[in-house]
Amino acid sequence: MQKFSILSFCLFCLLACATEAAGPQPGELDGKWQIAEAKRNGKLTQTFSNAYFIFHENGQLETNYTGEIVQTTYKLDGQSIVQGGEMPMNYTLSEWADSSVWMNFEMQQFKFEFLLKRESENPAE
Repeated sequence: MQKFSILSFCLFCLLACATEAAGPQPGELDGKWQIAEAKRNGKLTQTFSNAYFIFHENGQLETNYTGEIVQTTYKLDGQSIVQGGEMPMNYTLSEWADSSVWMNFEMQQFKFEFLLKRESENPAE
């Protein structure tokens, strides 16, 4: 009985650790993601309609959420996307799925939350 309890506890710990580290793996973000919903300091905003992120497999990132097209580099670090270049930024992925992701970050003392939806490669879908 005691061995079963120890084994159960160890299995629980392993599963908890695996869940915490879950995030996109290299290549899983590749493609174009539209900002489907945006919040500034917890309130919905329409400022980012038609904004997008494009993640390329070579570590390049293109986005227009600032109002201008920005091309820079990025790397995955667990549940974070670290943007390089002239405007470094750290985005936290709070919820991740194959076709949608919640991205959180802070810029100029504002807290932003973006719901990104993967753009379909097949427009008929």
